[in-house]
Amino acid sequence: MKRIILLALVAMATALSASAQIAPAKYKEIKDDYNFRMYTKSTVDPYKPGLSALGSFIIPGLGQALNGEIVRGLCFFGGNVAINLALRTSVSNLMEVAIVDENNVVTGFTDEKVARTNGTVMFGALAASLGLAIWSCIDASRVAKVKNMYYQDMAGRTSSIEAGFEPYFALDTHAPGTACQPVGGMTFRVAF
Repeated sequence: MKRIILLALVAMATALSASAQIAPAKYKEIKDDYNFRMYTKSTVDPYKPGLSALGSFIIPGLGQALNGEIVRGLCFFGGNVAINLALRTSVSNLMEVAIVDENNVVTGFTDEKVARTNGTVMFGALAASLGLAIWSCIDASRVAKVKNMYYQDMAGRTSSIEAGFEPYFALDTHAPGTACQPVGGMTFRVAF
């Protein structure tokens, strides 16, 4: 458990240092301005929604931290730690009242009421842990999409087509019977 916590803290610190340079806006400040369902992937996107979701499924809160939302990530991670503590306590309490045979198989309980209560807590904590992991995945993906949309707007790269006029100057060396002649004009540039 200590290794997982240490790994998560190192990952969050690394994410903070890597993502702090990309987009200065916090998710809570821009979430109402962008609809994550309208997100279109761009080659300049600094955040990866799929990677964020995967990170948050493995360690709830890691995807949010990868997106620069450290406090949000710590909230998910803290919730996961609390659920796992409840799970561990309920299993410990359940094993205290368990009757175990010579093959280490539980054959009954010395106190059925304690066993029933702790069994309910255990299954509830398992369901809550899975629910938190799924919620964290969805949230991390949404955060990445919204922050990417903000970044696209700030970078001026929301359109996949750029067009513009540019001045053109050159020397025409093909004019018959004359030396180099200057030629000027305008060019129309389209970039896809």
